[in-house]
Order: sequence, then structure tokens, then C-alpha cells
Amino acid sequence: MKATAPAKIILFGEHAVVYNQPAIAIPVNDVKAFATIETDANLDDPVVRADDFGIEHSLNKKSVPGKIEHIMKALNLVRENSNSGFPDKGWRLSVSSKIPVARGMGSSAAISVVLIKIFFKYLKLDLSPSRLIDLSYELEKFHHGTPSGIDNAVISLGAPILFQKEKGFKVFHPKTFHFVIGDTGIGKKTATVVKDVAARYRKAMASYKAIFEAIGSVANQGLDALSLGQHKKLGRLMNLNQSLLDELGVSSPELEHLIHTALENGALGAKLCGAGKGGCMVALADSIEHAEKISVKLSEAGAKQTFVTTLKRGNGK
Repeated sequence: MKATAPAKIILFGEHAVVYNQPAIAIPVNDVKAFATIETDANLDDPVVRADDFGIEHSLNKKSVPGKIEHIMKALNLVRENSNSGFPDKGWRLSVSSKIPVARGMGSSAAISVVLIKIFFKYLKLDLSPSRLIDLSYELEKFHHGTPSGIDNAVISLGAPILFQKEKGFKVFHPKTFHFVIGDTGIGKKTATVVKDVAARYRKAMASYKAIFEAIGSVANQGLDALSLGQHKKLGRLMNLNQSLLDELGVSSPELEHLIHTALENGALGAKLCGAGKGGCMVALADSIEHAEKISVKLSEAGAKQTFVTTLKRGNGK
């Protein structure tokens, strides 16, 4: 039995979403987390294997390696919410991911989603999108403390969404757009950057509130541009969003370097995506061929890895 979950990026609204402004998130279906459960009658104990960490752990052992606590939490959460027990032997769970960690691409949320999907599939239980969102949010709270809910929602649905903390989310239907994601190779904990922004907000509430509201306005305009296929407008909005994020103090020299590289090579717009202070940036290209060319230039400029992805109507469906 197999399950997958895509990566994601926030196209508009980072940080402002914490202060109840709208944000737009899109799935990156070319980069995924994977989970497999296989039955094996020769296994006396259920086994969890985290391929990325080289860990294989028997569920009958009391101690749990820290790197797979997330997996064990998911198992227990599904047990509590399904009224179904797992067989006490004869199965092996394998989990892996191609999503870079701590880069703003939703690596932990994708693992949360894929674990819940594979456990429900193994137990032959129905799993509605809303239930998947709710359960993956509970796992995200374990991982992040107070997540906004945007990551697990867009990854659960595998479709672009407009998200607002007090209003929830709505799926929208974009025209076709081609993006390039560049990874600085610098990991940063979202919670740390969000906490730093909150501290600066408390010292200058009026000015920061104005920035958050401006970012929210950009997100709403971005929704129109995506829905109507307005490529040049979308690029301009991405550039504006980046300047506002820079005002918040969450950009970095490495991000700026990749953003400028993309723009110098014809990108219609470019910005950081995620918490900032490292992680990834995203650029808008005018064709898939142009996206591939920008990808090469980003690699030459020092990007540790790049991803080309296409957003279109019905993405993820």
C-alpha cells in the first residue's frame, strides 16, 4: 500500500497570515513525501523504517528515537481517532521524502499528511479531505506548537488555496503558471523567525500592522491574477510582496542573491517563500523552457537545488 503527499510553497502572505491576513499557498506536486506499508508474515513485531534517517525501529520497543517521534505520534493519533487497532505483528511502514527540511516547503506537514493517509488506507477506513486536514493539523501542533494551518491544508487538498486564519480556506482554480524554486541550503525554524517578527511587531505595532495589511492586499490581488491568467501582474505582485517581506526583516543575502539572479534572467517576479532568513525563493517564468533556463542560472549562482513546477487548473486532482 502506498501514499504520497506534495510539497508546498506560500506564494503570497508569509508572516501576515499569522495576523489574520489572507495568504495563497500552492502545492508543488513534483516534490513529494512517500509512505509504504507492506505485510510480511515473518515479522514478529511491527516495524517503522525512516529511510532518510537510516532508522528501523520495532514498535514493541519502549524507547523511541527522537527522529521518528513524529511517526509514532501519527500512529497513536490514528489509533485514537479510528476506533481500529493495528495488528501487533506482520507489517512494516517505510517513510521517505524528497522535500528539503526547514526550507519553507512544508516538509513536516507533508509527512503528517502522508502518514495519516497510509494508516487509514492500511486500516481500510474512509478518510475525507476535512478529516485529513483536521488530523494533520493535530500532528503539526506537535511539531510546530501553534501552526497557522495553511501548510497541512494545501498539502491535504493537493490544490491551491486562499487561506485566512479566522475564515479558513477556499480552493481556487488558476490558469497555467510556471515557477522555479531555488533552495539556499540554509535551514531555519519557522517558529524562530515568526517569534522574531512578533517581537519587532510589539515594539512598532502601527508600522508592522500596515505592512501586514499591505501583504494581505497583495494576496487578494494575487488571487485575481492567478485566476485570470495575468502573468505580468502576478510577477509585479511577487516583487511587491518581496519588498514588504524585506521591510519585515525576514529576507537574507542568500535569498536576495537568488532572487536577483532570477530577475536578471528574465523572471517576471521573484520572492522568498516561507519564513525567510534562509530556505527557498520562487520565481515566475513565462514558459516551461524559460523556467528550465532560470533553474540552471540559479544553480550556477549557488542554489543547492532547484525545482521547476507548473500550476494549472485542477492541480493536484
